[in-house]
Amino acid sequence: MKRLPPLATLLVTVALVSAFRVAYVVAGTDLSPTASLLSSIVLALSFVLWVVADSRRRAGLPCYDFGYLVAVYFPASLIWYAISSRGWRGLLTLAALFGLAFVPGLSAYAAWLLLY
Repeated sequence: MKRLPPLATLLVTVALVSAFRVAYVVAGTDLSPTASLLSSIVLALSFVLWVVADSRRRAGLPCYDFGYLVAVYFPASLIWYAISSRGWRGLLTLAALFGLAFVPGLSAYAAWLLLY
């Protein structure tokens, strides 16, 4: 079985979290604090897994505990990895990743606008 590329896995996760948030809007209930925390953790974990899978695909992991270090220093490590692995083109990658982070909230807001 062929593996999905790292970006495809990230896109699938963002789509699932978006569907989860839109389902709350369609149901007419507010997002509970637990559900909000769960969706945030899932998104953060998917970005961390993207960094690890992308670094493994590009040149191999820099150290054994790379995934742990990326998770501990998450927002800063994502910025660092995008710029250090791609140079100044990493800013475009970083902009695309931050755009993906906003998709679930924007899709829930769009569903709210359509329904109400």
